[in-house]
Amino acid sequence: MKKALVNRHGDRNFDKEYFSPRYKKYDEKEFLRTYRSLIAWIRFIERYFPLGRSEGRKVLEVGCGLGGFAKILDERGFDVVASDTSAFIIDNAKRLNPNVEFSVVNIESNANKYKDNEYEIIFAFEVMEHLVNPQKALQNLKGKLKKGGLLIFTTPYRTKRTTSDPTHISVKEPEVWIKLGEKLGFKDLKYKYATFIPFFYRYSTFLSIALPIRTDFPIVGYTCFFSFRK
Repeated sequence: MKKALVNRHGDRNFDKEYFSPRYKKYDEKEFLRTYRSLIAWIRFIERYFPLGRSEGRKVLEVGCGLGGFAKILDERGFDVVASDTSAFIIDNAKRLNPNVEFSVVNIESNANKYKDNEYEIIFAFEVMEHLVNPQKALQNLKGKLKKGGLLIFTTPYRTKRTTSDPTHISVKEPEVWIKLGEKLGFKDLKYKYATFIPFFYRYSTFLSIALPIRTDFPIVGYTCFFSFRK
């Protein structure tokens, strides 16, 4: 990806290029592949950051992409609202997952589209590293949580691979995110490394697995999960 395109999330032409390595047709088959891969994410969360009951609880996902995780949350009984800064990907998410309420929101600049003190849980996967001002985004998301509400987000730690992506402009070590969360007044701050078993999830959700380890192995996906409480 050309460095000239960095920080243009939300621009339709940029987004078509950005998502093109993952999606070609934006059809049910590709959506199912994404959904299956994200089963590992909810299993990891349920193991290390238990969410408690799901039925009727209002949750928000920001940076939802094609909506695979929003579908998982909906299936578990959460009252789901999902958003992305990309109108292009939201158009496709709405078509593929009509049961979920989707909208286009930039959490740095127009988070006021959401009500304050509204959500019990907010999810933000692989979002913070793309932001010019992730502190502002975290502050905005904190305001949308109910008292005692939970923010669960992921963002990659520093490796040669994660820092070489020109759209990754805010890659930090976990300790830096923890200190930032403390500065913003979050409580019960936790993090856990995660490495995802590649490829096998395409055949069965039973094989969608994440391990609690830190790695820089080339062919696997890896990130760090965070849990901050308001």
